[in-house]
Amino acid sequence: MYVNIQMLIKACEELSYEYKILHESGNLVIVKYARHSHVFANSATPLNSSSVAHLTRDKEYFYKYFEFDITMPKTKGYLNPLCNIEYQRYLKYPHLEAIIKDIEFNFDYPVIAKRNKGSLGVNVFKCYDQSEVINALNVIYDFNHEKYDYVAVIQQYIDIKNEYRALFLDGELHCAYEKDISQAIFTGNLSRLHWQGAQAKLVSDLAFLERIQQFCYPVFQNRELRYAGLDIALDVDNKLWLIEANSSPLIDYLVRDCGEELAISWYKKALLLLFNSST
Repeated sequence: MYVNIQMLIKACEELSYEYKILHESGNLVIVKYARHSHVFANSATPLNSSSVAHLTRDKEYFYKYFEFDITMPKTKGYLNPLCNIEYQRYLKYPHLEAIIKDIEFNFDYPVIAKRNKGSLGVNVFKCYDQSEVINALNVIYDFNHEKYDYVAVIQQYIDIKNEYRALFLDGELHCAYEKDISQAIFTGNLSRLHWQGAQAKLVSDLAFLERIQQFCYPVFQNRELRYAGLDIALDVDNKLWLIEANSSPLIDYLVRDCGEELAISWYKKALLLLFNSST
């Protein structure tokens, strides 16, 4: 059972909401209250529409949607030149050489190359030169690789001092934690919490929490994205950057390193939002 679902169930019990587990994995749950019901699956909730969930999964779409509203690393997607025939009408760069030429026109080295719809730091590469970009693209575009993607994205490299995950409900910051690597060992995955010994360290500085709230405001001003985990970087010049958004954020590290209380209260708030809007 997902940690998210475990915390959901504990939130239901504290609120005295009826719930039923519908699948043997434990990861499909229906919650009922006051003649209304909502379905939760894995780490997803009913608070976000399917189109908003797709927007957050697609890194290039998300960048295009918010690039003029909030500070983000420049991002551009490149379709695999060997994509299936039904996608070839979208093909702008017919071979790797054309992709490399456009990358070098638009970006300075180093760059970050990653899967457009990837997660958990898999197939994310820091590339210092052309040969490393070619290698990254060949891995991302490999049809035989379990984590294949037909679109690779190139992102502007940010010299990160600290990185954070911030959890939001209806535009309000619930909590934020630093992806603390001060005692960690890099093991090949650029995603900081995947380093050996990395910890989720709760942010308690009220002024910095308010800074995160204000920085992220543009993402929520249209109220489409109601439930989200935002990955935020503080660079060496103390400038904030929005790196990615997740409409179904896993809370494993929060629970592991900071306890269950914040995670349970997160789900209690989500349930109250859902059922208050249903009545």
